Amino acid sequence: MHERQSRMCCGVASLKVPPLEPGDRGGSVEEREESMEEKDIQQPFHLLHQEIEAAVSLIEDTKLDNAAAIDDLKIEVEVLRRFMERYHPDFASRYAELRAEVIQEVNPEWTEPGRRAGT
Repeated sequence: MHERQSRMCCGVASLKVPPLEPGDRGGSVEEREESMEEKDIQQPFHLLHQEIEAAVSLIEDTKLDNAAAIDDLKIEVEVLRRFMERYHPDFASRYAELRAEVIQEVNPEWTEPGRRAGT
């Protein structure tokens, strides 16, 4: 069997293992069995790692979609605020009272997406 040489790379010792010779099975039966067990353990971890990466990607996409939806809502609210201020001069003075009333009467989780009031 070939002698293993140790060398330093980036402050970490690494082993320099020569390639296998024809007919060389790479070690004892115990070493081969240990290698197979290691592969059996590594495969589920690799699959789990891929699943985690896919979940992270999905979460990042969802965050971007939510941020875009929030930005759209901010624009809609600003349009409505400006409309109300222009066409209903007392809107600014009555807003706090109206807001308190709506908070008491409306649960945002009960509203349906895309449904407008009065429809």
